[in-house]
Amino acid sequence: KDLVIFGMIGVFLSGALVLVVYMLDTTVKQEEDIEDHVGLPVIGIVPLNSEEMEKKVSKGNRAKKETKLLEDIRIPTGEAFRTLRTNLTFAQKNRNISTILVTSSYSGEGKSYISSNLAIALAKSNKKVLVIDADMRKGRQNSIFRVANSNGLSNALIEVDNMNVENLSSYIKTTSIPNIHIITSGDRPTNPSELVSSSKMAKLLSIVNEIYDFVVIDGTPSILVADSVAISKFVDSILIVTAYKSTKIDNVQKMKKMFENIGSQITGVIINKYPIEESAYGQKYYYSDNKNERIEKEEKGKIQTVREVIEESRGKVKTNH
Repeated sequence: KDLVIFGMIGVFLSGALVLVVYMLDTTVKQEEDIEDHVGLPVIGIVPLNSEEMEKKVSKGNRAKKETKLLEDIRIPTGEAFRTLRTNLTFAQKNRNISTILVTSSYSGEGKSYISSNLAIALAKSNKKVLVIDADMRKGRQNSIFRVANSNGLSNALIEVDNMNVENLSSYIKTTSIPNIHIITSGDRPTNPSELVSSSKMAKLLSIVNEIYDFVVIDGTPSILVADSVAISKFVDSILIVTAYKSTKIDNVQKMKKMFENIGSQITGVIINKYPIEESAYGQKYYYSDNKNERIEKEEKGKIQTVREVIEESRGKVKTNH
């Protein structure tokens, strides 16, 4: 009888403890946390990136080490970015989205990872994509794409008043990924916030927007520094990256208020590092022959130099920049 009584007490206390811990946990755990408490749509859920799991499935054949993206459609990570690309397309509604700012509340939530892989997903739909590393304090897109960090965004903004299509190419680098070019963060300036909030940033974006179909900007953490909030005035879309059981809901609410205060509209939220069963990495997604042909066609692409892309778009580019 005593064992039964104490057993029931133990179960009750354990359940109560779990409930209290759950109630005190104010981090993002599911879509409803964002949609109900913040009032923003969730347009993408990216699984926890386990390189060992994914390499086991892909056998390293398509592992792009320089971008940390597995492009195999059969694994959840690759499919997640395809879904994100589709949702972003539907989010356009009656407005054209070509310039995308990716930000987060604090560092470590995966905004650089999301930025680079979103750019690849867009590029695989046969679009010309430019990645801009706007984190001039701790930018890391140059290491992700394995290019030199010299002559980057900070240098381009300083010289943008004298910039034209001819000398623009000296600030843009070709990557090993078809359809993707990059402007790295460049030399660290003394006044990064002033540079990105000025008309210089607006002018640079107006130039590259006439050359590329999409411009993906890897911004700074919005609560730490105000750079991303300043850049948001010049972009078409803002994506907030959150990390599962790491980003606090209050921080997402703060970011929403910060952007709304200057009239910027957030397109949606991405939940990154979402847990997924290990068995899911071994499951294959089956497609019809037509879909397989579409995927193979989508993945083909030619690496073009910056000069070649500029020459292709010369008819669209205004020479008076």
